[in-house]
Amino acid sequence: MFDFEEIWSSDESIFSSSQSAMKIVLVGNKSRTIQIGLTEPIPKILGIRGQIQEYLDYNGGAGVQHIAFLVDDIIQTTERMKCRGVKFVAIPDQYYTDLEERLSTSPVKLLEDFEKIKELRILMDFDNHGYLLQIFTQPVQDRPTLFFEVIQRNNFSVS
Repeated sequence: MFDFEEIWSSDESIFSSSQSAMKIVLVGNKSRTIQIGLTEPIPKILGIRGQIQEYLDYNGGAGVQHIAFLVDDIIQTTERMKCRGVKFVAIPDQYYTDLEERLSTSPVKLLEDFEKIKELRILMDFDNHGYLLQIFTQPVQDRPTLFFEVIQRNNFSVS
């Protein structure tokens, strides 16, 4: 019906910690304007639940855990969302100290103002080719279920 195809997939060896793991399949339409990540929790230690299992437990089963919006200007988008009362996940100052140090030895040239990224508590990932900026809202309910993500890419791929 939607003509989705598999874009990328992983097994538990890629997304794994000492407590939990997950399988992920990313599907989307041919133009990649719609992409959906399907995740399956894999417990590694009995009695300890990971992020996906926590969501399933609080949600009472399967559902939409988060919705991501790809934007061209994450700084402007985040500022507008904050003005409208949207609350975002708190990120500690040490994250930005460490990030700035890592960026200083990277070939990546950040186009955005680092101080603004820090002020807005935007997260960043990068490799030798580009970077990704993202920010997550707090859950929209009083339990850890649905939340939103705003994401901006600059020469940074999905995998």
